[in-house]
Amino acid sequence: MSQDLFAALDWNAGDGSKMVLVTETGKSDANFLLSCLLSKHMAVGRGSDVTSSAKAPVACVVGLARTLRHYHHVCVKLGINVNNLIETGQIRFVDGSQCEKVELRRFYSEIRDAVEGLSKTADGRNADCLLIIDGVSLLLYLGFGLGSVIAFVEYCRQLMDSVGGHLVALVYNDRDQNDLDQCRLNRMVARQADSLWEVSDLVSGPSNDVHGELTVLSRSGIATDAEIPKRFHFKKEDKKVVIFPLGLSSTVL
Repeated sequence: MSQDLFAALDWNAGDGSKMVLVTETGKSDANFLLSCLLSKHMAVGRGSDVTSSAKAPVACVVGLARTLRHYHHVCVKLGINVNNLIETGQIRFVDGSQCEKVELRRFYSEIRDAVEGLSKTADGRNADCLLIIDGVSLLLYLGFGLGSVIAFVEYCRQLMDSVGGHLVALVYNDRDQNDLDQCRLNRMVARQADSLWEVSDLVSGPSNDVHGELTVLSRSGIATDAEIPKRFHFKKEDKKVVIFPLGLSSTVL
């Protein structure tokens, strides 16, 4: 039996400001989580039953690994038009391709200005702001030091705390490679996060029925060794992601 993706992720924006670390390992691609989350977030509050006191959904997407065109193409299938929402001022896209030409401090300032601008909605309602950084690991590849990248993520977390919003950061982490900085980045950002979502390849190899494994760890407070992660299999379809418990597919051992 399949489950709702956001129920599996324990995602409830109404719980208050939170930070999520999304990790992709091996050859896996975790971007589908970012696209689904962006679509879910922007779809909230668009129905006719929305009260005047409801928070207006807004989002800032920092595209280091993927382009605006990518997000528009994927999210149209999921029910939202990113280009239209940019025109109406509900989404801002910060192009990370120019990051290597500027200081990281200046890059953060551009993100801060975008988030603060989004948080001041024209209709007087408080904004429910989502900041997506796709993906933090690219900053290391661009030559920024580990300490600077960790500080950048911390500044972004503090920024979202200040506006009562949510930070979702994607990091690449391949445990089979000897990239110590990537491993340290993943470990340090994980310490800051309220939830950890990890996408990994199937141990048994590729399958048509199951595309990968999703591990979810949600923290209610200070992290402890007693925390038990939840594990699921997933299958990406054209307009949705199917989530189901391990062991339901006969093609995956």
